[in-house]
Amino acid sequence: MDFAINILDKINSNSGTVSITGNSVGTVVESTIHGGFDDEVKRYNITGSVTSNVVTTVATVSVTAGSNSFFIKKPYLSNSENVKLVKTSVVKSGNVGYNSSIKNITTYNFDLIYVNNKTTYNADINVYLNYKQSNDSALTPSTSKLINRIVFGDSNTNDTSLPSIISKHGEKRKITIFGKPGAGFLLQINEADEIYNDAGTLLGVTETSILDPDLYIDTRGKGISAQSAIKIAYSRHGHLINSLSGTIGPNGECSFIQEFPNTTIVSKRLSAASSGVARLDLDDTIGIREKDQVIMKEITESSNGTVTPRNTVETVHSSGTRVITKNNITAADNARASFARKRNYYIYLEAKGTSTLSSSIPTTTPTYKLEQPIDPILSIRGSKHANFATGASVNGTALTSVTANNYHYIYWKGRPNMTPEEMKIDTGISSTHSLIYTLDSDGGTTFAINNPTGIFDPLEKATNSIITGLTDSSGWSIDIVKVSTVLSGSGGNDIATISFNLIINRFGTEDLELQLDFEKLITIS
Repeated sequence: MDFAINILDKINSNSGTVSITGNSVGTVVESTIHGGFDDEVKRYNITGSVTSNVVTTVATVSVTAGSNSFFIKKPYLSNSENVKLVKTSVVKSGNVGYNSSIKNITTYNFDLIYVNNKTTYNADINVYLNYKQSNDSALTPSTSKLINRIVFGDSNTNDTSLPSIISKHGEKRKITIFGKPGAGFLLQINEADEIYNDAGTLLGVTETSILDPDLYIDTRGKGISAQSAIKIAYSRHGHLINSLSGTIGPNGECSFIQEFPNTTIVSKRLSAASSGVARLDLDDTIGIREKDQVIMKEITESSNGTVTPRNTVETVHSSGTRVITKNNITAADNARASFARKRNYYIYLEAKGTSTLSSSIPTTTPTYKLEQPIDPILSIRGSKHANFATGASVNGTALTSVTANNYHYIYWKGRPNMTPEEMKIDTGISSTHSLIYTLDSDGGTTFAINNPTGIFDPLEKATNSIITGLTDSSGWSIDIVKVSTVLSGSGGNDIATISFNLIINRFGTEDLELQLDFEKLITIS
């Protein structure tokens, strides 16, 4: 039977170093959730296949204390039923300075055993690893200047499987660097303008510091002016930007309030009225890009329907004063138009002088990345064909039919990382949507039902990979159930009715388009 287990390590509650290694049965993939936040979690996803109801070792676990440290008690798992740690060996310190009452254990080695009684997918089994080391102060050099961790405030979600985001409205967050008093650090917080090509390949990054030049930091419960602590340094992409050169205060902390802007990039005024056309004439188009969202009080945005709930820039005209939009707009001369897009923030943390960074701080470039998405849209694109016209209903409400050779779109607009139930202001969005497509044959054609073998779901990503429900790294969770195809009509086979239930468990942080290929379910002859 297949299995999927998540071992979760709350690194800000635990102390020590963990290593989980797979074997011939289980494969281990490590990832970080809510990096830099109070609830940062190391996730070890273990997948494989085992014999039902047989005790099986699926991985090995090693937990090691830091230098001049030992364990207070044996590491253990919580929230576990059929997942257990079985001790295989320990490593003891020979240093007599350690507390002999706890046997001077510096490393615990375990087999991770699992008894499988059902098939599991994704994150069906989540267990927490708990461990705590203790430092021997008599043996720890007082000159050690360690930067332990950095915290960026609340992660905005209790679900450790979801990416943490900055609100589209902007936020003020408390940034705290923890470490040994006197430890020095260099910190950069930059907005990262990422440029991609149509294939999704990153072409380049331009970074701009969002640190306040007159930054106010707190090292012991009261603030001090840190203007002199702001210095100019190079970013990892070669740009000279503001950087915070700071020192950990006597209480082991250094903190400040960081303001993150909203997702609006620029605001402009119309230089001429727009009379129901898909374009805007502006004073200039500086800062505007293709795919930017157009925000105007004159644009009515819907939460769901057959017309896209987001109007975007299709083309920035070479005139330098006009943008072509996806949908028509009616607005008076001098009306305000704002343009929004997803923002990203790179955070870099370095140790200064003789100070060092804890092993729990990532060595990636950047050290941490925060995302600030705009509201995500889920769309379903019904495939087109010359020999039928399509119509649809959503939750019993008929939608406008489209002619042959045109795609049929249905949209739902959500909030990043939120369930429909959490979206209190969007009363038009429910969790379950019953979709019915009626395909009427044209030109004397007839239909026959396809019966694909195995588990089949007609919804596909644009990449054409077949899915049986959907979860992805941006947070989407979708199920497709009760797929049905029925033929009817005067000839018994000239009308095909395709129906299914779409269940939106949670919206992601990026737009997602699913393609419904009717010819996976019917043959046209």
